Amino acid sequence: MNEAEDKSEQGTMSFGQQRQASSTQPTVAVIADDESWSEDKISFNETNSESTPLRTLTADCPNPPEFYNASEIYPEVVRDGTALPEVIARKHSYSSKENLQTLSADNPTRQKRNRLRFWILVGLLAVVIIATVIGGVVGCTLREKPSTKTKILNTTALASVSYKRADGVSQYRVYFQAESGALWQTVWDSATEKWAASPLKERGVADVAGEPEVKRGTPLAAHVYGSVESEEYEYHLFFLDVSNKIWELVSTNPERMWDFSPKGALKGNYTAAASSNLASYGRQCGQECGNATSVVVWQSSDSEIWLAGYEPGYGWVSFSMNATVEPPPVQGTAIAVVSLGASEGVMSVYVNNGSPTRLRFNITDGWTVDGSLGGSIAPDAALAGLITNYDDANTETADVKVLATRPESSGGILLWQDGKLDTSWLNGNADPPLFSVSNFSAITSNQAGRVYALEETQITEWRWKSSNGSFVRVGYVITN
Repeated sequence: MNEAEDKSEQGTMSFGQQRQASSTQPTVAVIADDESWSEDKISFNETNSESTPLRTLTADCPNPPEFYNASEIYPEVVRDGTALPEVIARKHSYSSKENLQTLSADNPTRQKRNRLRFWILVGLLAVVIIATVIGGVVGCTLREKPSTKTKILNTTALASVSYKRADGVSQYRVYFQAESGALWQTVWDSATEKWAASPLKERGVADVAGEPEVKRGTPLAAHVYGSVESEEYEYHLFFLDVSNKIWELVSTNPERMWDFSPKGALKGNYTAAASSNLASYGRQCGQECGNATSVVVWQSSDSEIWLAGYEPGYGWVSFSMNATVEPPPVQGTAIAVVSLGASEGVMSVYVNNGSPTRLRFNITDGWTVDGSLGGSIAPDAALAGLITNYDDANTETADVKVLATRPESSGGILLWQDGKLDTSWLNGNADPPLFSVSNFSAITSNQAGRVYALEETQITEWRWKSSNGSFVRVGYVITN
């Protein structure tokens, strides 16, 4: 098997015990873990103190233009009342009547010239003042944007996570790829109510040991593992290198993700198809879904859907999907993972076999096929899934939304909703706020009910508004 490389062996584990119930034995590969997951924990206070400052867009205009009254810039004649001008009578001798007539004609001409000079000076002064004002305003405006703008790759994938820190601050993170090929993140903070963007690899920093070359147009998948009660999270981001091998960034400090040394992180152990997408989750469904704290899903070159899970102290185990999907998923299928809370123990994987199709997994029943959600989507449509009432959801009340892009049209989103585990789905065009999504766009969502997609070259945010049962456009996401 090409997908599992170094340290691979046959084995079973609690994450894979479900396969005994299946009539078709899946292929299993285990990557032993020489050392358990790093136990170094970083509190949120320590994390914040070590964080690399993010570039926040704030107006910075230390020298704004100054405005003056006319009396401050024009010279004034000051009279003290003692030295008044005197009239001095002089006798002029003229040689001829013609000279007298010429001098009489010169006086109004000089006055006109003086007035002309005066108004020219006033006009020039007005131009200077206007130029100064405009220059100052433009200077202020330019300082609201960084000097070097980050251009988003138009084929970028998108991934997003949401969580609440121990101090009560909520954050949303969106990951994307820039035109340069570098991976970036932008984070919204509820304390500042602003977005701040930064590259995962700081500019000017030398390559780190074992650093791969990121594939241009790589798929992205992200999740957060941890809890607010433990006051810590692990941040995970998966991507492909230029050889289509799967890599993972793992850190307890989300501002210092670019590190390939953590034990237990994927370092090119599995190879995906060149057209494969990625999806992941972080044990949201608890031990009912197995003991794996991190799961990544991909498609192999033979069109099989594969999963790999990491169990601390044991290592990675991978196995192919043994559920039969008819027709099979298209090559390059979009993959979306949605899971309920730990008390429910259900994880759903959505794939594209001509329409969105849902598979379910739990430790007791293994993989089962729920079937098509109905309708049809393009082979290269992107998928995203979310539970809009995640905090209170169970198998009976979960309000699941599945969204698909429309690459064969001018844009917009298809929406499937109200699909409980044992009920049919409603599907159709999404509400007007999502009509503006570009037809080439990727799409992602998080557990806070936020959806992110591209409007031309801008990442845009929408949120689910339960009061009127529709998505609302929030606005652009700051990416530079």
